[in-house]
Amino acid sequence: MKKFVIALCVFALCCTLCVSAFAAPKQGGVTVGENHINVTVIEDFTGTSASDNFANGSAGEEYWKYEFNGKTMAITLTGKDGVNCLYHMAAGEGPALAADADTKAAWANAKYVGYQIKNGSGQEVVLATESTVVNTDGSLNEWGALFQHHNTEDEIAQWPIVLIAADGTRSNGTEKTAGNGRGTGVAIPAGFTGWVFFPTARMNGLGEGCYFKNTCFYMDYDAENTPFTFLVNRVALADTMELAQGAGDLDGFESTDTADFSVIAYAVAAITGCGALVVAKKRG
Repeated sequence: MKKFVIALCVFALCCTLCVSAFAAPKQGGVTVGENHINVTVIEDFTGTSASDNFANGSAGEEYWKYEFNGKTMAITLTGKDGVNCLYHMAAGEGPALAADADTKAAWANAKYVGYQIKNGSGQEVVLATESTVVNTDGSLNEWGALFQHHNTEDEIAQWPIVLIAADGTRSNGTEKTAGNGRGTGVAIPAGFTGWVFFPTARMNGLGEGCYFKNTCFYMDYDAENTPFTFLVNRVALADTMELAQGAGDLDGFESTDTADFSVIAYAVAAITGCGALVVAKKRG
């Protein structure tokens, strides 16, 4: 009986941690000056670990590698053989995003896809979305997230790529060609920490009922300034870039963790208490 109760408690602990660590989507705010933009966080990488790491070559021979620690996605660019761009190796590459009913509902209203990032390079990099898009019939569009056909002056003016720095400064990004000319990206300044928001209206195939299958990018950079690491802390959706009153709550980079410590402490205490009750009952 003792073993059964303890096993039950361990199971409850696992369930508690899973709920606290992997629950999505979550509402939050990105600070802009004294105000904020409301977003829905659909990925904070708390469900990842080193077992999710991957690279495009053996150790020491890779051009880039992705590493996960339960807090961030770290993309390290090595500059091997003078390679100066990041691109995907296969459709759907990169960590999968949630596809539950709540997340799909958030996609249905999304006007922007945002990434909380940190550019570890000493120079600017050009970043472009490259996620595989899931169509309404379940088929995959490998190039659906690219900006290839909606880059006129009027379209850029109506739907700019937006940068929000960690100090709350907001600006429209400088757009440049990325991915060996495959699409349009945005210049991320050297050392930039903050958010970048890409408008869904300018993406190739992100129509009604569609959503991202994964998190993936194109990136152009200076190979002479390698190696460096580009970090992604959260992925979020925004219905609008309009401001709401008050500061936001998603400004601390790498502020997420695999689970809240108070939850862990509570669950451990619960297990300890259950074990003590079993022992006391046996002795009684």
